[in-house]
Amino acid sequence: MKLTHIILVFLVITIIVGCKKESATGPRFEPFIGGKEGLRMSWVEGLPPETVLDKGRQPFGIGAKLTNVGEEYVGQGAGYVEIIGINPKDFNKNGQADMRKFLPIPLREAKRSIDGTIIEGGQTVVEFTDLKYLPSLQGDTPINMRANLCYDYRTKTSTKICAKRELIEVGKTKICEISGKKDPKNSGGPVQITSVKESPLGEGKIQVIFEIEHVSDKNNLIFKRGTECDDRIDNQNRNVVYIRVTSDVYGKKADCSGGGFEDPDTDGQGGYINLYGGQKRALTCTYDISDIGSAVFEPLFTVDLFYRYYQYAEKPITIKAVGR
Repeated sequence: MKLTHIILVFLVITIIVGCKKESATGPRFEPFIGGKEGLRMSWVEGLPPETVLDKGRQPFGIGAKLTNVGEEYVGQGAGYVEIIGINPKDFNKNGQADMRKFLPIPLREAKRSIDGTIIEGGQTVVEFTDLKYLPSLQGDTPINMRANLCYDYRTKTSTKICAKRELIEVGKTKICEISGKKDPKNSGGPVQITSVKESPLGEGKIQVIFEIEHVSDKNNLIFKRGTECDDRIDNQNRNVVYIRVTSDVYGKKADCSGGGFEDPDTDGQGGYINLYGGQKRALTCTYDISDIGSAVFEPLFTVDLFYRYYQYAEKPITIKAVGR
């Protein structure tokens, strides 16, 4: 019995110590919900139907359901859905312009409420009506229909870095380390900052190197914000992202003028880059912390990524020949 009591006491002490260690770490830094999607697109059930009759005998519609699962507000008209893979004139339309429709309403972003629950983002349906297949066929014909979605989006990022005068703290608890990898946090979106490294740069300066990457489906494409989702290889707006560093450290703004932007802003805090071939891209910014004195703290390195995003959904349908 005594041995049993000793074991029980030991287990209780172990649990108590473990709980104390866990609570000592404090709350985690999680400013965003996260995720690798912006808008999610799916077909409305039955729109289009799996089979359609030829010779104009069956009117039907097409419906694309859009849900904002990311963390950026999308305004009315800030994107469009276009149906391709069919000849518009065969389907009772005047031309391809009739097969494109802009977002009919704004789509609010997904949010985390004060109690930690997730509030879902906005939804809408982009619908194409009064379609019917006019020609007469000799036999059943399969068609692969595609809905292209093109829209403006933004990813917000936040990373804890280190600011202090002394590179090595002696005789006291370390608040943070300047040199090394950091842990970037991203709002829900398909383009993100996936790596952040900080290092001292001479006297009174720190350097931040960060990498931008397309983290969602590689079949999807990135374009310059506000432009056409034109996937031609010679389109100069393809793979273009606008980046803006929004944070300061001890009152000093970031200087990214020599950090790798292809078209930098005049104030040195951002510019355009091209993710050539969908590859990740590294950029560099510096901060002047010469006025920091004896302060030691962890400022937030915050960056906004602006882009236009293209994704698609496909659905096969069959045009059935009804005969004479």
